[in-house]
Amino acid sequence: MSKYQYKVNGVDYTVEIEEIEGKTAKVTVNGKPFEVELPEPVKAPSRPKKVEAPAPTQPPPPRTKGVQRTPRQPPELARKYWLPSPAPSPM
Repeated sequence: MSKYQYKVNGVDYTVEIEEIEGKTAKVTVNGKPFEVELPEPVKAPSRPKKVEAPAPTQPPPPRTKGVQRTPRQPPELARKYWLPSPAPSPM
């Protein structure tokens, strides 16, 4: 279940908790099994419930194209209304 490392008065201990049932815990300390009586019963850790996603009822709508582009001007119109941009001036 759980494994812990402790140091008590300079002595290292490896404690492995095998099972907790009510007020009794089965543990192994440095390879030796023990039954430990607890002052109060330990509550089991709560686990989140698994929730499945609902199945889609209908397919998603088809993707539409984005913004419609305006058609380009023919090159002869572009030359007719050509406007030169001003040259940058020194400041």
